[in-house]
Amino acid sequence: MKNILPILTFGCEKALFNQPASVNWKVVVSLLMTLAGTVLYGYSDISATNLGKVLILLNSLFTITDRLVQSYLLKGHADFSMSIALCMLVNNSLGIFPLFAIALVNGELSQWSHSLLSADKTTWFLVLMSGMCGASLGYVGLRTQQLFSGTSVLMLQNFNKILIISIGVGLFHEHLTPMSLLGCAVSLLGCFTYGYVRLPSEASSKG
Repeated sequence: MKNILPILTFGCEKALFNQPASVNWKVVVSLLMTLAGTVLYGYSDISATNLGKVLILLNSLFTITDRLVQSYLLKGHADFSMSIALCMLVNNSLGIFPLFAIALVNGELSQWSHSLLSADKTTWFLVLMSGMCGASLGYVGLRTQQLFSGTSVLMLQNFNKILIISIGVGLFHEHLTPMSLLGCAVSLLGCFTYGYVRLPSEASSKG
């Protein structure tokens, strides 16, 4: 479902920020190809409860809003002076408070001391590496959003998802129907086409 977001974000960026200034038909076709590939991939496997559909919709709305706000603030807005590093720190710090509240409501706080005391060195190493990777990805994600449009960032994320699916099929022999494989191929082609058409102009505008 989130693979559909680039085409929605593209429309929002054009309407709100007039970005890109001129719309190339090749960009639209590449976005539609990605959409078509997503539909083909999920056509035979889609399954969700009504609550799941609502949560997916809310998640998608939050994602679009997040990309639009980041695009607006990080591209030289006069009233926004926070550095990328500070933005990354804020992003990774504010989430502590709602998570703490949820843990308190669910009664998980009483388990924290046992978890901390029973964790071995391997667990602490993995937690540390996970935190470092998360912080690095957060910084790179913000920096990428500063340089490229929200649509381009979402297309890059879609490419990563499809690449992970492809690796799962190749290395772990995960089963996909022929329709799903065709959907992956069409989505990949759409991502490559979008990158070939759109990214050079975005990169040159930052040069």
